[in-house]
Amino acid sequence: MTAGRLLFRGSVIVVATAAVVAVGVIISSAMPGDDPGRPEPPPELPVGAASHPWVVERHGVKASFDALASAHLRLLRIDALWARIERDHGLQRWEVLDDVVREANQRGVRLILTLHGTPAWANDARGLDVPPDNLGEFARFCRDVARRYQGHDIVYEVWNEQNAPFGWGGPVEVRRYASMLNTCSAAIREVDRSGTVIVGGLARSRKPGVMPGAAFVRALYAAGAGPAFDGIGFHPYAHGDATAKGSSLVADVPAIRKLMVENGDSAKQLWLTEFGYPVGPHHSPAQVAGFERKALVYVAHHYPYVAAVVLYELADEGANGFGLFHNDLNPRASARMLAKLLDARRGGLVRRP
Repeated sequence: MTAGRLLFRGSVIVVATAAVVAVGVIISSAMPGDDPGRPEPPPELPVGAASHPWVVERHGVKASFDALASAHLRLLRIDALWARIERDHGLQRWEVLDDVVREANQRGVRLILTLHGTPAWANDARGLDVPPDNLGEFARFCRDVARRYQGHDIVYEVWNEQNAPFGWGGPVEVRRYASMLNTCSAAIREVDRSGTVIVGGLARSRKPGVMPGAAFVRALYAAGAGPAFDGIGFHPYAHGDATAKGSSLVADVPAIRKLMVENGDSAKQLWLTEFGYPVGPHHSPAQVAGFERKALVYVAHHYPYVAAVVLYELADEGANGFGLFHNDLNPRASARMLAKLLDARRGGLVRRP
């Protein structure tokens, strides 16, 4: 979800937007079996959950990781939200993120830190999703995060849904994002060679002004940003069955993969950093669990180049219906499904040979 959807607990900042859904044409040339340069996949497809620092803080770090463990999830995507960490220029507050990293290390959970959310001082208070006026300030923040958490096998996701006006705070600017990615990636790699840098999760939406994921990736390569990233994030949300013909999972994922192979990046992977369904009038908890299970099995059986799938989100915040767990951390049907589906030790789903 975009930074513009985030609710600040300590500073009472509220902003809203959204991104969800599906499209497509199957591109068979990128399907497994036709990609001789693809990396050797791990034996399991890692599955994780996304959350926000104020949600983890509200429930408590240990309780949040207990919930992850109960569903056999060993991957957590969480915001390293610049505006929350450095609300005032030069005054950084790391307490919650420090606690999350410490707990993740103790529990054997890998972290995806999503670097986004511009402080008011860095863009003349034009909103969290609007990039900073000075990309050097963002690069400094990226370096600060990487220096603090170096050596912990962190996945650094640079921005979020920047191919959409609701993720970029205005008209999409591929070249400007390429510059942001280049400067942030260089700053991270300067201090943390163990980290993995990925393109911020691309939205799939029919809203006006959204650039399709494949078109954005094509333009990103044309802008010369290929060396700056180790993988690409994507959000293949769907209405109904995500494995149906023409859905984002079936059409867009192989389309983006095809571009990666054509640009010599077959050794890099796709990270599905948001996926899932809201419980509500259109989807019961049991239906959501069924859709998510089917999609996870499909990815495990068809896409060896997908590094992980992250379900949005860990706990229902009480507004949008998403959540593997209720707002009190009692499990929904999806959490119970994952506990049965995933390998208890590795938190993954066995891939088909």
